Amino acid sequence: MYKSIRVICLKISFIITTFNFFACSNGYKKIPDGFDDPDNLIKMVHPDKDYTYWQFCKWPAEKDFVIFSSGKNPGNITFDPPFGGLFTGCMPAMCYKYISYIYKGKIGYVNTPEQLKQFLGRIDNLEEALLLARSAEDLDIDNDERKGGSYFIEKNGYHLLLMHYKSCPQTKESIFLRIEKDSGIVQKVNLGAYFKSKNCIVY
Repeated sequence: MYKSIRVICLKISFIITTFNFFACSNGYKKIPDGFDDPDNLIKMVHPDKDYTYWQFCKWPAEKDFVIFSSGKNPGNITFDPPFGGLFTGCMPAMCYKYISYIYKGKIGYVNTPEQLKQFLGRIDNLEEALLLARSAEDLDIDNDERKGGSYFIEKNGYHLLLMHYKSCPQTKESIFLRIEKDSGIVQKVNLGAYFKSKNCIVY
């Protein structure tokens, strides 16, 4: 009985979400080019806390590993890269990015989606919303298709249509995310595949 009621509620919630999406779809805009690169998005981050200094870094790197920094670096502090991080890639090898910071005289690191949400605090803009979506849900932006690369801004947050990509067989799924400014990701709906291919990309 309880499970049946729960299933019915989930179906009703999905119908309402889908209805709201199509009702607002005319207001969706294409996500600007360049917003698929975290290196660009990080420049628009405005943390709620007053960090003395923070830096967005890549690993591994021989030199110039700091992609972006904000605040004044004391210069007498050594940061050690954490194990694992955000926005992993570089198949078949491994690379990732992370944030190092100084707050109230202490060193800290951001290398998980949960820590990124805490670091961002209130989601102030589209760039922060996309960083959160990519780190927490492993979603990408399809620059050629609005079903996988568009957004709608409302008073309390952001509606995003992003792409979940599978390499074998190549598949692109449209994922709806609703992100509230204070709460983060509050809703996720898979709207189905909009591209399918028999091809496989093998790394």
